[in-house]
Amino acid sequence: MNNMNRLQTWKYAAIISALFLVALFSTNTAAEAFTIQPLSPSALIKISPSSHSSVWSIISDLLPYSFAFTESPLQVTTQAPTAASTTVNDIVYSDSNTGVFQNICSLSVSGGFSSPVFSSANPSIATVDPSSGIVSYVSNGTALLNATINGFTKQIACPVNQVNNIFTRVFYGLNPSSMGWTLDQAVRPLISGKSPGSSQNVYSSVDDVNHIYVRNPNLFTAGAYDPTPFPALVDGGTTGSGVLIAQDMLVTACHVFGSNPVNGGMGCLNVTGSKFYFVDMNNNTFVATVSTSTVVVDRGMTGDLLLVKFSNPLPASIHPALVYSTSTQSTSDYISCPAQKLSVIPILSNNQFRTISVGAVAYATPPVYFVVGIGIPNSSTPYVPWFIYPRGGDSGTAMFEILPSTTTPVALGTYESAGYNGGAGMSIGGYYSDIVADMAIMGSPYSLNTVDLSGFPKYSCY
Repeated sequence: MNNMNRLQTWKYAAIISALFLVALFSTNTAAEAFTIQPLSPSALIKISPSSHSSVWSIISDLLPYSFAFTESPLQVTTQAPTAASTTVNDIVYSDSNTGVFQNICSLSVSGGFSSPVFSSANPSIATVDPSSGIVSYVSNGTALLNATINGFTKQIACPVNQVNNIFTRVFYGLNPSSMGWTLDQAVRPLISGKSPGSSQNVYSSVDDVNHIYVRNPNLFTAGAYDPTPFPALVDGGTTGSGVLIAQDMLVTACHVFGSNPVNGGMGCLNVTGSKFYFVDMNNNTFVATVSTSTVVVDRGMTGDLLLVKFSNPLPASIHPALVYSTSTQSTSDYISCPAQKLSVIPILSNNQFRTISVGAVAYATPPVYFVVGIGIPNSSTPYVPWFIYPRGGDSGTAMFEILPSTTTPVALGTYESAGYNGGAGMSIGGYYSDIVADMAIMGSPYSLNTVDLSGFPKYSCY
């Protein structure tokens, strides 16, 4: 076959193919999608536009429909995430916003012999720039987006949604100017780098028969506060023994000495003549004998707070504890309710084994706010291994706080009851005015030494 015949054959083949494609295209509705692969360049070369313009027109019209239209997920941030600390009263919060971002899609067209024109079939969900194909969020849903080339249109589905700011506030810590922070910072350094156990022993050696006691130089609180207000022993057998609040006055739990109900309350047996043994910082032991005692007014609750007076004042080397003079329990006026719930305010206590425990102040709500309690520290604090559960026999031992501004401990109260979550007792601060009145009646020439909290802000909790 010569070249002329071959050319004629190619022309007829091309025409037949084009007509077949036209017939095929005409049998499909506009809603049906299909793809026609372009003719090879060698085939196109063999068709002369000048001599076969109608066929060339048909093929050139069909070729653009072979373009590919795709989408890929795209996230657009319209407002950046933020993080900041916020101080509210005595609490520092960590605040954050997730920011605002939109999940849309990026459009892509490949193939075709001219630029596509983009459009949206439901612009109430998303719009699209006709030239660039940039998609813009309008509302959550699935947008149907079109790409058109030479009158041929392809469509894809694009899920779009917007995530708005999600605000999160979490407790970060206590305000460094607050009472709560001050109490916490007085204890944390004492346990840093130390291990609980033997470092919690008040004495390194004990002789209750001869009343010889040697203070433990490795006590974790050594040097942080003066431990002399806490007696080592009562009457040679009771280690739950109270706290000295004046040179001749001590508070303890009434039932430590045995008790009988009186008028629905707690009536203590006669404790006159009972002996308390105190140890100064040079390991000298001093004995104080009870001359009289009284149950502090209980304001309608079971009275278990016993005030005793010694026949002779203790020497100057034994120092009384400080007390809070607030009319509510201890420092609750100076620690906001959210801080009381979210943070752990450390409280220390003695026990019958003459060891020091670190717990959390358990603030009660009215009408029992004259009670001070000690509870299990939160697991997020380092105090957990330093907490010793109160148990029977601990009654009368002291609960106290320490402040970095003084080495004298602040007496909160004494253990009167113990349970699964900790222990509790009457608040010395809550009964401050009653104790002062009873001291005058009992003939004590001494005054209570109170803590000056004027430098700390107060909060209304209840």
